[in-house]
Amino acid sequence: EKGGKDNSGDYVYIKNDNGQFKLDKNGHLIVDHDLHNHGGELPDGVAEAFIEWASDEKLSFWQNEPELPNTNECALLSETSLAEDWNKPEEDAAWQDFQ
Repeated sequence: EKGGKDNSGDYVYIKNDNGQFKLDKNGHLIVDHDLHNHGGELPDGVAEAFIEWASDEKLSFWQNEPELPNTNECALLSETSLAEDWNKPEEDAAWQDFQ
């Protein structure tokens, strides 16, 4: 079991092969724990085991999440419909003081 902290209560961080602290995709230090796999940076943890178990058992409260498109794709797909409101004169007037 890995709780992410040592006996003195200080966080324990993952190091890469060069001995430097490993950073996640957002530039944050990765805490050494077994709760979840931190986007594949750590081995599967408790959360991934629960997801697999809940899915296998077909628990009534569990529903697998569908794959969502990435944020950029969502923004591009919604731009046309949102532009209908953005391009109204009253919208320009509402934002006039912020330009």
